[in-house]
Amino acid sequence: MSTRRILLRIMGSGVLIASSAKLYGSYRNKQCVKSDIERTVNPFGDPWSTRRFVNYSIPTGTSSLLASFMREPYNSLNRIKTNGELKEDNEFYHYQRYASSPYHYDESIAKLAMDMPLYRAVRASFEKAGVHRKFIGYTTVNFADTAAMPGYAEAEERFFLHTPGKNVTKDNRVKFAERGALNAGGDVFDIRNPEFHIYIADKIVDAMNVNNIDAILIDYSASQFAFGSGIPELMPIDWFSHFEENQFNLLSRISERAASSGKEIFCNGLTLDGIYHTDPKKARLFLSACHGAFWEQPFRTEWRDNGPDPENYYKRLQQLFDIALELGKTIIIKQGSYRFHGAEDIDPGWKWRFRKTTREKERQIMNYCLAFYLLYTQGGMTPLIYSHPTSILDIFASEAFFSELEIDIGKPLGPRYRIADHVQVRHFSKATVVLNNRDEPFYGVIPAAQKGVRLPGELRLPALSGRIINAQI
Repeated sequence: MSTRRILLRIMGSGVLIASSAKLYGSYRNKQCVKSDIERTVNPFGDPWSTRRFVNYSIPTGTSSLLASFMREPYNSLNRIKTNGELKEDNEFYHYQRYASSPYHYDESIAKLAMDMPLYRAVRASFEKAGVHRKFIGYTTVNFADTAAMPGYAEAEERFFLHTPGKNVTKDNRVKFAERGALNAGGDVFDIRNPEFHIYIADKIVDAMNVNNIDAILIDYSASQFAFGSGIPELMPIDWFSHFEENQFNLLSRISERAASSGKEIFCNGLTLDGIYHTDPKKARLFLSACHGAFWEQPFRTEWRDNGPDPENYYKRLQQLFDIALELGKTIIIKQGSYRFHGAEDIDPGWKWRFRKTTREKERQIMNYCLAFYLLYTQGGMTPLIYSHPTSILDIFASEAFFSELEIDIGKPLGPRYRIADHVQVRHFSKATVVLNNRDEPFYGVIPAAQKGVRLPGELRLPALSGRIINAQI
């Protein structure tokens, strides 16, 4: 849809919207041309060069970029190197300078190891450009994700699980399984062993110090389901019944050791398993053991209709956000159009999503996710990292930017509230955010819930959509 058609449609609805069209319109005459790198990792978003300021009212972090070029068909570092040094991309660093959260997450080049030369080169390129970030890397502690992970090669054999009835040797180690499929490279650690806790905590923090990594996401940290259903007979009899207790003790040891070096530890407290698999007591337990958590896709639509009360979904989300706020923990929201309900149900996959989507679809989904996020945001305590599809496959290859992220919504005036089933509203000092989380359009009026809040007349929202209304730009 053209910018003009967007504006006409907005004007016809009688609603003043702080739309991307208004933000982006002033840049149209500049003829911003995306570089090869930006066309690859920001294919559907607005040009990085159009980002104008740090918008603290919508705190956004950043994610991988250069790691993308390690993948086929971009696995030659020639695309990102000149004479052995990383290429400069002025637009990229311009975009990075205006990020409103200090966190930069990387799951690929920042997979934790004792020697991480490419990661160090990327960090050096940020520093050279005057961009200072807290870099978050990635590791596991339930199993060996890679043979290069800290401490794996030197670990004593007693720190691993072994097939029952067989000798305690490397050949008989139990392998990690996800959804029942064996991963030949993943030996399972014995997380019941307190001596292993001390050992792996020291190795992880040593690697963080050597490579100058500020924080680590520990994946598979809060879900026993990660081990699948295909190998329960290989696990010790007390494995699943005491999994959370053992994992909590392990994470506590790692966090304690990391804190002594000024490092941060994040768990993946809410994953694609779903919010109804995330018991609030469990969320509180694991958050208490870490600096914070990653929540992956917390706003997925398929959880919406679970239970007789349409509000159950929103109440559970509110409870989880409230727990994090009460404990003073940072929750990084990893959200995006990948695995979006209704978009990938028939044929999921990154390449499929990229081929089938459009710029208009990606913007609508982004506005839906952004509105959902703003219903619960707690400012800097809940930074948003947003992803969208790219031609080189996955969610970690994206550096998506949309001008809506620059809208100054001000500070929240109160909590969200419901005006219809699956239609939620939250007022901010400079804007009102509305989410239509239904499978059909919504037509209605927002009731005057708070004094001094300007509201539109009749409101029209497409299915699964969100809007920011009456914003000050």
